[in-house]
Amino acid sequence: MRALFHTIFIIDQFIFLQIFNWNGKKYLDRFFLFMSRSADGYLYVLISILLLILEPKWGSQICLILLISFAIEIPIYKIIKGNIKRHRPFERINGIYFLIPPPDRFSFPSGHTAGAFIFAILLSAHYSFIDVPLLFWAASVGLSRIYLGVHYPSDVIAGIFLGTICAAFGISMV
Repeated sequence: MRALFHTIFIIDQFIFLQIFNWNGKKYLDRFFLFMSRSADGYLYVLISILLLILEPKWGSQICLILLISFAIEIPIYKIIKGNIKRHRPFERINGIYFLIPPPDRFSFPSGHTAGAFIFAILLSAHYSFIDVPLLFWAASVGLSRIYLGVHYPSDVIAGIFLGTICAAFGISMV
């Protein structure tokens, strides 16, 4: 089992380095900084308020599902992160630095990615005509976390799963 985890870590580190080594290009740096910051939570609040104002019926239902989904995701995220205690790439790989300060100490799973996938899936469920751009945005958030040096690819994959499961659960509750 230990050999399997070591192999996964080697692959994870290799993919991380491939993506991280794209940075240093002015436009990519700006794009991925913007993508990462767009998932800090402010956008979720702003769009929720707009939906409540512009579409009170759907907006209130979407806000309720968002609250349920995040109420499930946040404690699970904190429990996993606090128990796994995986160090961030810049702490483990020589020569790696971060382009954005991490919000907390440990990397597994990616909370930004989980939140982005919750938001994208919930909005896609109600507004299917924008599902491709929403999923592109959520995937870009995940990729940005690797590019910026704060997460491994497996952290992002775990965030995708966590966000997707929590969104599905939130939708099923309402």
